[in-house]
Amino acid sequence: MGSETTRLALEARAGDRSAFEGLVRRCVSLVYGIAWDRTRNPHDAEDVAQEVFLEAHQSIARLQDPERVRGWIAGIACHRAIDLIRRKRPAERLDQVAEPADPGGEMPDGRPIANEASEAIRGVIDALPPILRDVVKLRYQQELPYKSIAQALGISVSLVGERLFRAREILEDRLGSLQR
Repeated sequence: MGSETTRLALEARAGDRSAFEGLVRRCVSLVYGIAWDRTRNPHDAEDVAQEVFLEAHQSIARLQDPERVRGWIAGIACHRAIDLIRRKRPAERLDQVAEPADPGGEMPDGRPIANEASEAIRGVIDALPPILRDVVKLRYQQELPYKSIAQALGISVSLVGERLFRAREILEDRLGSLQR
């Protein structure tokens, strides 16, 4: 997170509308990515993103640490996506859920992954227990630092590290068995 994001958060907290709009532009892919990961539906992800930025706008004056604004917004996105899933769950049947579009994939270092490999890796990540999957996706797909992940998930920084370690062990084991 750069000082520009912090500056925008400070100015938005003071009531500057254009600063908040700049903050939205800087965080929209983060929020949409989290919403997509949770909902696997582009319309739901857009709805979640709108809710997130509305809530952020209404509560930014209470933001205590502007340097952690991305983690704060990521936390709102996680909660709003879960809320949407809970609201929709009773109304949906499995045969009514649309197949998600393929958003593509890349390695943590930014290199593209071949479609088959990308699909296999996404499948293995999606099969992780939710407490591990969330940490992996926030770290490697959203590129959040440990502190922001901890804030977004309401856990300690050391627990973020422990969960990432456990997730890497599982991923190495499962991906290794796919290659055999």
